[in-house]
Amino acid sequence: MPDTATLRFPECLIVKVVEEGTDRPIAGIAVGLTLHAARKNDYNLLPGLTDSAGLVRISRAWVEKAIAEIAGFFVMDYSSRIEECSSTATIEVLSEHDLRAVVAARQLYAEAPPMGIEPSAGELITAKNRDYEPRAVTVTLDTPDRVRLVVVALKARVQVQ
Repeated sequence: MPDTATLRFPECLIVKVVEEGTDRPIAGIAVGLTLHAARKNDYNLLPGLTDSAGLVRISRAWVEKAIAEIAGFFVMDYSSRIEECSSTATIEVLSEHDLRAVVAARQLYAEAPPMGIEPSAGELITAKNRDYEPRAVTVTLDTPDRVRLVVVALKARVQVQ
């Protein structure tokens, strides 16, 4: 059954990325956010890389700006406003393959507005995602929180020598 609850994106969504088992914060991880649109395409955003504390902060103002840029640039493909999106959002640690695709897109469309992709191609190339298994977490954003924290635990990849 589809989610009909209204998205209530907090003033600031904080994603904390930690190593599974140790809870050690992981810096330099590219974290994606998908808002599931009521109509047409979902919004796939990339707010930034985690900092030294394993945190990436996603402000509501940044999300609203990103949605406006995306919908304005691709008028036939996007039409939902932030409050029309599902209250169920997806936070994803990008796979190596997905990260390479984002880097290629950033390089190809270097002159275009960021459209929901905050880090530069150069920053994305340095991301440490290749050292960890990709992971997606579903979160429900249906309460008017000022700040919301979501913790994502990652499993380190086994290094083959």
